[in-house]
Amino acid sequence: MLIQIPSEEEVWNTIKNKNSDSVAGPDGFTTTFFLSPKLDVLDAVIDFFEGSSYPKFFATTNIVLIPKKDIVNNWNNFRPISLCSFFNKLISKIIASRLVDILPRIVSVNQTGFVKGKSIFDNVLLAQEIIHDINAKVNGGNIIFKLDITKAYDNLNWDFLYNVLSFFGFNQAFIKLVKNSIENCYFSGIINGGNHGFFKSSQGLIQGDPLSPALFIIAMDYLSRGLEELYKRHTTLLYHTLGGMPVTHLSFADDFIIFSNGSIRNVKILF
Repeated sequence: MLIQIPSEEEVWNTIKNKNSDSVAGPDGFTTTFFLSPKLDVLDAVIDFFEGSSYPKFFATTNIVLIPKKDIVNNWNNFRPISLCSFFNKLISKIIASRLVDILPRIVSVNQTGFVKGKSIFDNVLLAQEIIHDINAKVNGGNIIFKLDITKAYDNLNWDFLYNVLSFFGFNQAFIKLVKNSIENCYFSGIINGGNHGFFKSSQGLIQGDPLSPALFIIAMDYLSRGLEELYKRHTTLLYHTLGGMPVTHLSFADDFIIFSNGSIRNVKILF
């Protein structure tokens, strides 16, 4: 299902569901333009699913630096945004739409971000309830760690991602589709209204790409399952709740909250 050649109906439904009023990408064309050359667009999609990678002009993404404040004097004062090409988003949307029904069956229950049928607010409410028991009387006490892994989205190692996909049981044909989708992305910086040069990405996932969230939470599930296995081997790590709920951690897309016993020995085991 994941690797079959998209039908004409699937392609056009995906295009129609895209925002026709969105800003044009580097090619200068909006979604509305691509509703007319149907055969050309369909042939390009079929060519990709048959194993071809993106041509450079299809995969180019413009990067614009937006100042966060009136006076800027270093790179941290800018917020980079990118405008992907229509075709890049089209392919990613088709693959992501096919993954939607699979993710709930393979991603750990601890993860609620970007998973169909789940809400990130479920974990927010659960975290609030568990925090109430942080002062419960237990040897070593309770301790909570919050891991902000936002940068990991930009620095995700591609080989690691492919290995995790393989561990989950995705076949090599699907992994090749993912590889061709994320590895052939070129960036061009817009300075004073004009494009300047190209450079190729070597790691990470594309911000704003429809497929990126799904790939990221699959990769992060490796950490989630690792934590569950660690707690099974060392039951003393468990956070003590008055209701006896054995929650080890909660995942919020790119953030983790880990609940643990606070003894020095257990903290050393955990980290």
